[in-house]
Amino acid sequence: MKMKKALRTKQRARLRREILGALSEGRSLFRREINRVIAGRLGLSKSELADNAPNGRRNLLFSAIGTLLSDLCREGALLRSAEGRYTLTCSATVAVREAQCREAILALLESGEQDRPAIDAHLAARFGTARTPTEADDCALRTLTDTLLTRMTASGELTVTEGRYRHIAIFDEVFGEADEERLRRRYLDLLHRQGGPFLERFAVALLTEYYKRTGRTITLAEVTGGAQDGGIDGRIETVDDLGFSECVMLQTKCRREDLHITEREVRGFYGAVCAAGGSRGIFLTTSYFHEGALRFLDSLADCTGIDGKKLFALVKRCGFGLRHTPKGYMIDRRTFSESL
Repeated sequence: MKMKKALRTKQRARLRREILGALSEGRSLFRREINRVIAGRLGLSKSELADNAPNGRRNLLFSAIGTLLSDLCREGALLRSAEGRYTLTCSATVAVREAQCREAILALLESGEQDRPAIDAHLAARFGTARTPTEADDCALRTLTDTLLTRMTASGELTVTEGRYRHIAIFDEVFGEADEERLRRRYLDLLHRQGGPFLERFAVALLTEYYKRTGRTITLAEVTGGAQDGGIDGRIETVDDLGFSECVMLQTKCRREDLHITEREVRGFYGAVCAAGGSRGIFLTTSYFHEGALRFLDSLADCTGIDGKKLFALVKRCGFGLRHTPKGYMIDRRTFSESL
């Protein structure tokens, strides 16, 4: 019982941070807009968003958001206008997400090298912690910045000389034999930053290359993702040397490495493949599959999952988006700068 209560408290605290983060930088949003932003950050699938069951994940999340919005208004952290828009009060703290902070650091360093005080001042102004009377959010932002700068320096993404940080362009890096894990992380991170629509095109192009290399003829390769995709993001039709044809259907999820794919999402995709008459299904993600999702995939003969590790192994096998030099691998700028 204590563990369940602690879990609920942790979930509530995270949701509270997400609400404050959604309203940072002076944003003013209606409740439906807050619902949409947070549902996206928490990775709700299209099927979950369409599920209007009382105990469905969507309704439970939106109900919890409504409760927290009321609590935050009572605490004085938020203001609700007559038309229903929510904004942070001047005394509210500002919550900054890791991905937001990382992107802001990289954007700043693209303009040139910076020392730590300049980075802190830029981030405080960018996220609004400098405009709040409390030091709590400033301290939290500096701690997050410490963590990110240390991590990005250790991975080789940044260098620091005499206290000044400089960004190393990812396409200029050379990864030797001992750097494979760092190369994998950098490649997947780049894919994640490119976003969902790019990953759909990338997956179709990568798998098309794979099927060609394994002796199949491609008769159709298309991205079908969109608002009305029915859970199918891509379709590849192939024919082997004996004349047997297959229709392979894809779903892609562009998620951070620490956000898993659920069994419910995989079941929804498999149902879409069966309904559309596909002969095989491939669920591809930059993150990983939950244990329940893996068990379900293992029970299927005509559907498989490709997580971040398998995705990079496939990339390396096909040489897709990589250039091999005498000193090691380099990430190919053309794959990420041209339309696939």
